[in-house]
Amino acid sequence: SLNYKNLRMEVFGTNVWNYVNQTQITINGKRNVTYKNVDAYMLGFNFDADWKHLNISANYTYAQNKTNASPLAEIPPFKITSTIYSPEFSGLTGFIRHTFNDSQTRVDLNLSEKSTPSWNKLDAGISYTLKTIRLSLEVENITNELYYQHLSYSRDPFASGATVFEPGRTIRFNIKYDNVF
Repeated sequence: SLNYKNLRMEVFGTNVWNYVNQTQITINGKRNVTYKNVDAYMLGFNFDADWKHLNISANYTYAQNKTNASPLAEIPPFKITSTIYSPEFSGLTGFIRHTFNDSQTRVDLNLSEKSTPSWNKLDAGISYTLKTIRLSLEVENITNELYYQHLSYSRDPFASGATVFEPGRTIRFNIKYDNVF
């Protein structure tokens, strides 16, 4: 782990005994999902850097099920987020944020886990502060990208396992009043 001024880097590796992992079993000819302890390892990093009006954060985990020599299920893919902030000018500030989420192709096929495609998302916002009142307008997913997170599906045992998409373009207007009490 490295933490120097505005730079933070964490590299990790862990060996896990008896990791609670999903598994499928067949009972009376029907496949059922249950849980079984497996041995596994996880390697990865978390990174965060702040410099003047820029923030970059990234994370990645490589995880392997050692018991059956397959990728460990339900591990999110590589993700990086970059945000540019404007300097404050007469109470006015703004930001633009880009998020890249890589595809997840390391999936446990024994569980019928599906790979997910990569996606990009762009957000922006502006805010105005006057004494104790802050007004902000934010637009998330400006390009109205159709995407879903890895593992973003309905896991209800009676559900179809259909993919659950993230919201499209979302516009938020906020009013924040400080020092109420």
